[in-house]
Amino acid sequence: MGQPVIIQIENIYYPILAIIGLPANLVTIVILSRGNCGLSKCITRYLMAMAVADLLSLIFDVILYEINDAYFPYSFLNYTPICSVNIALYYGFIDCSVWLTVAFTFDRFVAICYQTLRTKYCTEKTVPVVIAVVCFLSMLENIPNYFVLEPREIIDNIPWSCNVKSSFYTSAIWAAFLWLEAILTPFAPFVLIVLFNALTIKHIVLANRVRSGLRGNIKVQNHTDPEMENRRKSIILLLAISGNFILLWMVNFIVYICVLFTGTQFLAADYNDSFTILEQSGLMLMSLSACTNTFIYAVSQSKFREELKNGPKWIASTVIAKKDNRVFVIKLKNGKTCKKHMDETKLRHTDEPEQSDEETFDDQATYQQPSLEKASLKPITTAARNDVTKQPKPLPVQVLPGVECGKPECVVIVKSKVTKAQMRVSAEKLRQQRRRSMLRKRKQAVLVMLRICGRKLSSGSNLTPRL
Repeated sequence: MGQPVIIQIENIYYPILAIIGLPANLVTIVILSRGNCGLSKCITRYLMAMAVADLLSLIFDVILYEINDAYFPYSFLNYTPICSVNIALYYGFIDCSVWLTVAFTFDRFVAICYQTLRTKYCTEKTVPVVIAVVCFLSMLENIPNYFVLEPREIIDNIPWSCNVKSSFYTSAIWAAFLWLEAILTPFAPFVLIVLFNALTIKHIVLANRVRSGLRGNIKVQNHTDPEMENRRKSIILLLAISGNFILLWMVNFIVYICVLFTGTQFLAADYNDSFTILEQSGLMLMSLSACTNTFIYAVSQSKFREELKNGPKWIASTVIAKKDNRVFVIKLKNGKTCKKHMDETKLRHTDEPEQSDEETFDDQATYQQPSLEKASLKPITTAARNDVTKQPKPLPVQVLPGVECGKPECVVIVKSKVTKAQMRVSAEKLRQQRRRSMLRKRKQAVLVMLRICGRKLSSGSNLTPRL
């Protein structure tokens, strides 16, 4: 007798999912870690954390459980204690991914709708704390799943595979745990994601109407509002990630409702039963949600697509090419700056804005490129700037052949790497110089006032202020 149809589908589906999902999540992590996707650091860290959680859930569920159970049924991974740990970790990583999606949705809701709270919550220091708390609570909440399972079969006094205990559906404690687990995942995430998205969309629509009304009298051909364009891209990414979660978790949501209100059991042995087929289909879709975010980023983010297309180039340049330690910041006419490292042959730059928390800066020298002719730069040492109020004079640039800068209007600022301690010392010296300059100016102002008052007293003038 052959295997049930749902099992045959799973035996083909999960290997394909592993072949596609694992490289997709790895590529996502690498591309996001480069920071060239035009996203803020807060968004990037949330997306990276979600990609890591998805990658781990694929490893523990698809590879170590599903594929192993289908093709290696009596390996050591199917030993009941190991199988139980594997399932508990898998559900923990799934919950991490789900609640990180909720945290990301809430972060965008606060950033768009509450500008005063944004400065305190949507910061680079808050994001790691939120991610750590979400991951810790998700793993803590799934520890009881280890004790829910029992051996599916015992061969030569060795327990094999995992099955849900029969007492799980009769005990009051386990019934309370089932309700708590169902509320935390997926009921609460469904409600929160829909609520935050609805409020965010409402706020954006109202803000766009007001902004369009204020700009209604301005008629410029081919004019685009950068603020509205940024909001549009942000809401597209947010809705794509949230909608993907809701669609792929909908079947599992229905399964939980059936278990809670009809008394149906999880992981039944009859794979020809309609509810078991529905449950297994929900698990397959839930596993699929762990590898779809890469394709969402590729569709909705143009800079992510560029990084994906240029992947072989920057991988080869990272592994093979020799890099110089010099950092060049290119300032364009529109005021934006872009940062690139310079190798031994070419100076490459894009219109990517430089991050505000740049950690490598010190000596600087500027020059104007007069033409598109090839030129090269050599690191320049500037004189010490004792008076911070004066602009530094441009120093001569030593030009060597072999390096090309593609934009003649660029101003190239050469930066040498320094440590954070040196940066703090330099910043403290700058503050002391500014403080001394301010005290000197105040002292001069006081002396001038005293001199004026002394002259008036000596002349016998009336110093009574006028009313």
